[in-house]
Amino acid sequence: MNVALGGTLIQDLASTEGPAAAHPTCNVPSGRRIHRVDLEPGSLSASLLGPSFEANSLHHQGADRIGEGLRVAGRAPDGVVEALEGPGPSFLLGVQWHPESLAAEDPAQQGLFDAFVRACG
Repeated sequence: MNVALGGTLIQDLASTEGPAAAHPTCNVPSGRRIHRVDLEPGSLSASLLGPSFEANSLHHQGADRIGEGLRVAGRAPDGVVEALEGPGPSFLLGVQWHPESLAAEDPAQQGLFDAFVRACG
């Protein structure tokens, strides 16, 4: 989503300098929560999930320059972008964690899918 709208990616978080280099990645079970995600007040993400939650983390890339019209809606404590949203009434939400691995036990994560289905209806 970010690249399609003109943004760029950090190709490998572990190869960066600073706190993002230690971002937890791929080598854990998908249902294991390993870091917090803080969501921006007033964002769609926060309206669905609350101000913060513990997420799983299975990615080694991250958003770098943010694409046209997108805004950062959530970050991990190390600064890595975890959620991006588009403007306006359209449902445009991208997340780095895997809510499908958490939805069975977490109604808020299931709520992401429910909100998407409602937006499509």
